[in-house]
Amino acid sequence: MLELIQVRDLALIERLELPFAPGLNLITGETGSGKSILLDALDFVLGGRASADLIRGQADSAQVSASTLSPAAWQGRWRRWFEHKGLPFDEDELLLKLE
Repeated sequence: MLELIQVRDLALIERLELPFAPGLNLITGETGSGKSILLDALDFVLGGRASADLIRGQADSAQVSASTLSPAAWQGRWRRWFEHKGLPFDEDELLLKLE
C-alpha cells in the first residue's frame, strides 16, 4: 500500500508531502488543480520516463519519493536483492526515490 509520496520542484509543485491512509484514498479537484502532476510523479518514481520540461522553472532538478508498506511476501525476495546490491533493507517500509 502506498503510504506517502513526496514531490519537490516538479512542474508547478515546489514542495508536497501527501500521506495516504489505509483503505480507499481519492484525489479530486477541478481542472488544472494538479491531479495529473501527481500521476506523473508516481509514474516517474516507478521508473517511467520524465522530461526535463517537468522540472520547476527556478529549480535545477526535481525529486520524487514514494514509500510503501513492505508486504511480508516481498521481504524474502527483496531482502536478497537489496543485500546483493549492498543497500540497507527495512522490513517495514520500501522507499523509492528518484532525483
